[in-house]
Amino acid sequence: MKFIARSALAAFFFLYSASPGLAADRVALVIGNNHYAHARSLKTAVPDAQAMAETLEKDLNFTVILRTDATLDDFTEAMVDFLSQAQNATAVLIYFAGHGMESTALGGNYLIPVDAQLEKEAHLESQAYSLESLMGKLKSVPAPLRLLILDCCRNNPLEGRAWTGGRGEGGLAAIDLQRLDAATMVVYSASPGKVARDQISLSDPHSPFATALLTEIRRPGSNAFSAFASVEESVYSVTGQTQRPKVFFSGNLAPFQRFVFLAGTGSSPPTPPPAISLTPRPEVMAPPEPQSYLDRVNSLWDHNGSTIGLVVEGDRRVLIYVKVRDGLEGMASRGDVLFDGSVSNDRYIGKARRFKRNCPPIAYPAEGPILDGGETIELRSRAPHRGDDCEIDRYESETLRFTFLKVLN
Repeated sequence: MKFIARSALAAFFFLYSASPGLAADRVALVIGNNHYAHARSLKTAVPDAQAMAETLEKDLNFTVILRTDATLDDFTEAMVDFLSQAQNATAVLIYFAGHGMESTALGGNYLIPVDAQLEKEAHLESQAYSLESLMGKLKSVPAPLRLLILDCCRNNPLEGRAWTGGRGEGGLAAIDLQRLDAATMVVYSASPGKVARDQISLSDPHSPFATALLTEIRRPGSNAFSAFASVEESVYSVTGQTQRPKVFFSGNLAPFQRFVFLAGTGSSPPTPPPAISLTPRPEVMAPPEPQSYLDRVNSLWDHNGSTIGLVVEGDRRVLIYVKVRDGLEGMASRGDVLFDGSVSNDRYIGKARRFKRNCPPIAYPAEGPILDGGETIELRSRAPHRGDDCEIDRYESETLRFTFLKVLN
């Protein structure tokens, strides 16, 4: 059993049109729980929820269903109301702030209503709201993109219960990507197994994660992917590098880039996102197939001394090795794919591949702008680093830079 003293759960389910940032019909359910009858009370969950509701309604054109200090019945009724209103919405969002916990015995994570009396671990099933159940209900909303966010704190809300003895404190378990829906993004306010903070100082009105989130979703032109990249860097910095949000997702990155929280006017464009650690489980690639993109290369580019070919097929963009520089022999070969994705609004979005001697290539999310009038492509990511055993031991900031050489006939 791992415990989370407060969790801020937000799930965004978007339906988007050709101009998603201008969509009018947005519905949100916002719940914040501070005053627990049988667990430690919280300080910022209700203020976080109230601020989120106000921002969504006044700034982002959402119709908001707000509940504070919700019982299990309140939670259930609010969810029914939300699901009813969300069926024809162009964007839907759920935000929950309160206690949450992971149960290893029952499996999965649970959100705790204010009236839960959890004398036994089995009571979670009848007195708490399981995250898996919530995700199952949200799948009934006819939206092509889903975003779920959990902000988890460090204290044990049920300290003193016999069944929690020796369990300690800790964060949520990682999301199993094999069970994650194709168009779903799940955001943790801290790395799996790590805890998040409720406040930096006692005078803070919001958690560091909520503070960053409220800032980024109001930034003109900010989309789901760039917003959480900026949230991650802000939280990591303000907590003294002790808390780093993580994102798991499955499917194409493009829908997350297309949805804009607040349409920009061009007067204050968002700064380019910093290096991103929004990384799902990297994908270990099979050995390269005999066929390649070599006969479809449109132009040549330089990348750290290697010659890279760019394949353009509609919106799709593929970068492959044409000539591998000295020192990469045995790791990458002519024809190997370095990046495979798409282009949208002068940004590349997709998966890069990292090569290591005696290990299979590994794919991970990467995205970035076209710069210098089309002369440069810059892809930013949090790339997996592997040890001699080919296992991932950490993630590190990475920028892949490609400089134009020439167009091929």
